[in-house]
Amino acid sequence: TLKENYYFLTGKFYDMVKINNELNDLDKKKNTEYKTELCEKAEQLDGEHSIKKAVEGLRHLQEKWGEIRHTPRGANDLLWQRFRAAANKVIARQKEQTLQLKQQQQATLEAKTALCQQLEELAQAEFVSHKACREASEKADAIWAAWQKISFVPKSDNGNCWKRFKKARMHLRHLVDAFYANQRAGFAANLESKIALCLKAEALQESTDWQATAEVLKKLQVEWK
Repeated sequence: TLKENYYFLTGKFYDMVKINNELNDLDKKKNTEYKTELCEKAEQLDGEHSIKKAVEGLRHLQEKWGEIRHTPRGANDLLWQRFRAAANKVIARQKEQTLQLKQQQQATLEAKTALCQQLEELAQAEFVSHKACREASEKADAIWAAWQKISFVPKSDNGNCWKRFKKARMHLRHLVDAFYANQRAGFAANLESKIALCLKAEALQESTDWQATAEVLKKLQVEWK
């Protein structure tokens, strides 16, 4: 009886081992199919126009790949090489785009730095006339329009270029405002002086001393000019 029980139980054990091996082989086969599908999707990413979408897609596929475990050893190595080759193409495109972006941003920084210099030179001028102020303001507006057409600078600049530009622009505006403020003050003083001359001239309306009055009026006219 013990012998029969032993053979019965060992038979069941080996049956379970066989079933387990068959299930394991089936699992490996399915996983091989899944990884093959991931390889195909990774290879398709090379045709994706948007680098951002391609990188995001690759990251998603890499996560899926990590979740798949058992595959036949030989097949797994080949599949991994295939998947890695497809991934490297996407990564290479990303590196190239990053390099181009850095070069573009560096060129942008140089262009904006040149505009800062132009504006700073403009803000060093002395404004002694309305014409000079108008011309400076027009040039500043043209520089501002050029600034707005230029793209972003590198993040490493930390906004220093914009701070420099804004400082020069505000200084120029302050100089122009100061000129017009002084001009308005001068106009007010001139107005008071001319009113005073008018009062002096009006005071001579009734004078009959023509010669003396004429001399005074001549002096008032000189002062008026």
